[in-house]
Amino acid sequence: IDGSLRLRVWEEGVLRTESQLALEGTFVGLHLSSDGSLAVAISEQEARFIDLDTGRERARHHVAPPLRILAGALSIDGSALVLTAWKHRVRLVDTRTGETIQDKPLPNGLNVVAIHPDGSRIASGTDPYTHVTRILDGSTLAEIGQVGGHPDRPWCAAFSPDGRYLATCSPGRIVVHDASTLAKLKSLLLPGPSPDSVHWSPDGSQLLVTDRTGETHLVRWGTPPFLELAGHESFVYVAAWSPDGTMVASGAWDRTIRLWDALTGEPLAEFPFDAPYPSYVGISSDGTRVMAAIDKGLGAWDTATGVRIPVPEPAFPHPWMRGGSKFVPMSTGQSSATSPDGSLRLRQNRVIDMATGADRSVL
Repeated sequence: IDGSLRLRVWEEGVLRTESQLALEGTFVGLHLSSDGSLAVAISEQEARFIDLDTGRERARHHVAPPLRILAGALSIDGSALVLTAWKHRVRLVDTRTGETIQDKPLPNGLNVVAIHPDGSRIASGTDPYTHVTRILDGSTLAEIGQVGGHPDRPWCAAFSPDGRYLATCSPGRIVVHDASTLAKLKSLLLPGPSPDSVHWSPDGSQLLVTDRTGETHLVRWGTPPFLELAGHESFVYVAAWSPDGTMVASGAWDRTIRLWDALTGEPLAEFPFDAPYPSYVGISSDGTRVMAAIDKGLGAWDTATGVRIPVPEPAFPHPWMRGGSKFVPMSTGQSSATSPDGSLRLRQNRVIDMATGADRSVL
C-alpha cells in the first residue's frame, strides 16, 4: 500500500460506491474482521476503519507525534483495536467511533501484541530484561499478570482460537500457558533457533511455528512433540492453516508455495512462482485452492492438480508495500488478511473472493 486508499464497492458488476482515503505516515498493516464487514488500515500515525459493505470510512483514530504506531490487533468481533506505540504505550480504540477507550504506559518493549478471542485479555509488552510478557485487562488495560518461562525475550505470542491457551515463543523455545490462570502448562525447546511467527490450528491442538532459518514445524502436545515440514530451501516468510486444520500452506524465498498434510507432515503439493517472495498465503474454506500475495501480484493454485488459476488483475498500479510484519519493524500487522472461514481475503487494497479469485471490493 502506498499511503493512499481508493475504496470501490461493487454489487453484481455495478459500482455502488467509491471513496478516496489517504493514510498519514508509513503503512503498518491491514486487518479484517471475522465477519468480513470491517477493514482496518493502520499507518504510523493513524488507523482508519472502513465499512466493506458500504465502502465508507466509519471512523479514524489519530496518534500525534512523537508517538507512532508499531503494531495492532483487532478483536474477533471487530469492536476494538489494540495499538502499541513507540514511547512504550498501549491503547485500546473503539472501532465504531475511533475514540480512545483506554491509554496506558508500559515499561520496556512492545514488540508483541495479541488479543484474546473474547477481548477480555491482551498480551503485550515483553520485557527485554526479565523475559516476561505482560497480560492486560481487555477493558481497562490494567496489568493482571505476567507469563514467563523464557531464557530470552519473547518475540511472538498467540491465543488459541477457543481462548484456553496462550503461546509465547523466544529463540529456541515455545511456552504454552493457561490463558485464564496464566499457569505454565508446557515448555518445549524448538529445533529452530529463531522463531518468527506462531499460528494455532483451528481446534487448538497444534501450533505452526516458522523460523527465520527456513525451518517450519508443527508443535504437538503428544509424542513426538515436533513434526518438521521439510522441503523449503530458504527463509519461510508465511504460513497458514486450512480452515478445517487438515492442511498447512507455507511460502518461502525459494519461490515456492508448499502444501502439507497436517497429520503426517508429508508434502502434498508444490506451487512454483516467479517472484522473490510471498507476503501472505491462505487456503480456501473447501481446501481446493491456495492463494498467495506474491511480490506485486497474486497467485492462486488448484490444490488437487497444482494448476495455476488466473487471477483478475486490477486496472491500477500495484501498491509498493508488500510485506507487513517482515518489513515493518515490530509490527504484527499484515499487508493481507483472511477471514476465519477462508472465504475472503484482504490483500493490500483488494477484497478477494477465495473461491473465484475475483475482487469483491477494491480499496
